Amino acid sequence: MYKHAIITGGSSGIGKAIATLLIKSGANVCIIARNQTKLNSTKAELETLKTYPEQQILAICADVSQWEQVERAIA
Repeated sequence: MYKHAIITGGSSGIGKAIATLLIKSGANVCIIARNQTKLNSTKAELETLKTYPEQQILAICADVSQWEQVERAIA
């Protein structure tokens, strides 16, 4: 359970599918996407899939084509 993944495009599609698999495997996950509403919805779904109560799921709104936003999201 000591894995931590940062997934861009994590609110839908392949990113969301990867986040789902990682959560089920016990990893901590940070999903990054541009739409906060979608992020909140995906985070709520992922919370129900936790393997361990102490797993962390972060949802950060950022546009990864903008370097300043990437730096802020990773910090």
